[in-house]
Amino acid sequence: MKATRRLLWGAVLCLCPIFSGPVEATIIWGVTGSHVDNPIAQAEVFKVDTVSWTLTKLHTTAAGTNFSDIAVTPSGRVYAIGSDYNHVDGEYFKDFFQLDPEDGQVTNSWHGVNPRDQTINGLTAESDTSLLAVEGGSSGQTTPHLIRINLDAAGGYVDADDLGEIDTTPGLSDGDIVRSPDGSYFIAALGGGDDLYEIEPTDPSSASHMITVLGLPQIAGLAYDFDAAVGSAPYNFGGAASPALLAGVFQDGKKLYDVNTSTGAMTEVFDLTGHLDWNVFGLDSVPEPTTLVLLLLGATLIGAKRRK
Repeated sequence: MKATRRLLWGAVLCLCPIFSGPVEATIIWGVTGSHVDNPIAQAEVFKVDTVSWTLTKLHTTAAGTNFSDIAVTPSGRVYAIGSDYNHVDGEYFKDFFQLDPEDGQVTNSWHGVNPRDQTINGLTAESDTSLLAVEGGSSGQTTPHLIRINLDAAGGYVDADDLGEIDTTPGLSDGDIVRSPDGSYFIAALGGGDDLYEIEPTDPSSASHMITVLGLPQIAGLAYDFDAAVGSAPYNFGGAASPALLAGVFQDGKKLYDVNTSTGAMTEVFDLTGHLDWNVFGLDSVPEPTTLVLLLLGATLIGAKRRK
């Protein structure tokens, strides 16, 4: 079933150029961090345009506010998980923030949102009213859980649910969780190296190993470039797929890499050096409106074919 789903996604991609006009940019959102667990820690919020390959740094937080990951909902609301040491109840990567999508500044925050009181190190949007978060990072959980953060219609925090333990033996959730274009979810888990696992929110314990990433260890962020122009710069090395899975790596934290999801090989596609002060801690992306319409159209056509 999974193999069939991936082949069908390939068919969606083949449909897209038929209807496409001017190339739209996927906007990669990211956060950096100056320290992991420190009351003077800071973070940067940035965006990367994947057509012009330009980086815009939106905001640098005040000392005491640090982010471990970022997520963008389909409607464009932006959230982060992190630490707020300026708050009396500030927690180490257990605080939840809403950010202004224009300037990256915090517009609202909620403290200690994980019902299990564990560090959260990965975040992605499930819908406009829910996000999925994964425990892990340097806190050393060897049995990370998947957490759903529930939002109200206005985008405010409501509560969070523990969806259960993720089976990533022998790893622990270390880097990020990402939603793929076909609706699957993948996490980066640190074991003997970095491994990508596919997880199902209704049954996190059934996580299945996909690939071992070959290259620099400790993936800190994952995001899709939905509009990757395969065969042209920076994807002219021949190994890219469209859409391309990009990774930020903590140990070489000022670069973005394309991850070959068949072989696990990593190839540098964008150097952030000179643009950012600290290492990448998290990434996310959503399709631009034109791309989203094309993806939905392709999925609708395939669905109609299935029903015949």
